[in-house]
Amino acid sequence: MLPGMPSRHLLVRFLAALAALALALAGTIVLAGTASAAGRTWSVPVGSSPTRLALSPDGTRLYVANSGSNSVSVIDTAHRAVIATIGVGAGPQGIAVSPDGTKVIVANRLDGTYSFIDTSTLAVYHTVPTIGSTCDEPQAVAFHPDGSTAYVGCGADQRLDSINTTTYAIGIVSAGSVPAKAIAVSSSANEVIYVGGFAGIYVNSGWAPGINPEPVAVATTSNAAVSYTPHDNGTMSKLTQAGGTVTNFPVGSSLTDVSLNAAGTHAFVSDKGTNEVLEVDLATHGRLASFPTGNGPRAIAVDSSESFAYTANAGDNTVSIIDMRAQASGDNVPTAPLQQFARAESDACDVQPDTLIDFPGLADLANVSWGRSWAQWPNGGTGGFVCTRQPYYTTAGSWAVR
Repeated sequence: MLPGMPSRHLLVRFLAALAALALALAGTIVLAGTASAAGRTWSVPVGSSPTRLALSPDGTRLYVANSGSNSVSVIDTAHRAVIATIGVGAGPQGIAVSPDGTKVIVANRLDGTYSFIDTSTLAVYHTVPTIGSTCDEPQAVAFHPDGSTAYVGCGADQRLDSINTTTYAIGIVSAGSVPAKAIAVSSSANEVIYVGGFAGIYVNSGWAPGINPEPVAVATTSNAAVSYTPHDNGTMSKLTQAGGTVTNFPVGSSLTDVSLNAAGTHAFVSDKGTNEVLEVDLATHGRLASFPTGNGPRAIAVDSSESFAYTANAGDNTVSIIDMRAQASGDNVPTAPLQQFARAESDACDVQPDTLIDFPGLADLANVSWGRSWAQWPNGGTGGFVCTRQPYYTTAGSWAVR
């Protein structure tokens, strides 16, 4: 062997390190649930027949009503994993999180009860029966913006009830109109809207427009000036209070739920006929994008940044987590930042360092943001190894990972 030439053992190590570094630069995704081939949709198993879901105000938790297993699955959205399964009443369907994020209310359709869940303990702390109030088949629920009241739709009794969230007293808000299959409350608290049958009911203003048959959901703008309700026949109705007009337009195949962005310019609609989430421009009624889901999406929630959508898929007992952000390409793809750190001879490089302080600018990222692609090489003859790693790539200009 010529002087200065590395030993065969070190050369093999070096070549192996280069191969591992190539994998690191490519990025490897390791997530709870199963990622799609495109890396933009993840599937998280939940209970039987998930029908409705609700996102916490800060977007960190998703609560899923499993009507077939009488339970609520709690998903940590950052790790895309179920962290708790909570037993509730029979046939849970409607579910909502309070505006302050401290409680969840579940409408249990089959036994006519309401379950209250403490979000800090993830346990039911109170159950309200509807016996005596004649609310048959409660199936939709929504909170007043101040959290003092929850509105519950009685599917079989064609009425809307209210529940005081402190005393649990039940009152009748609107009766004898249509089965309240879905409820929306404006953030300005000037209107409560529910839909069912062939009509929408605006409780405070008294407007009752006729709409396409079988409305399955309703969403409204912050002041309730415009509301949208999707239908099983693939159309959506636009309800405009000023002038009292109703406009129907085609969207998809068999719609199940709708969520509006804060500005009221875009709608995100779940379509069980095509197993997709559809993003719709509400000015033109044109489709902007579509994203794959699991089988038979029944409900949708979208975070406040419009980055992630979540669907409850009754056909395969999963929740889809969809990254809707534009994917970078060409010049938009940034150079991968790397972190290097020393390791003793006996330590493996895949042991997480305690901190990220030796990676300037990203010290606040959690260790979970880092991939399991590693490279190592001898540490300059001083013993041990130098290891390197990189974070997952997510979108243009960003290496942070949810």
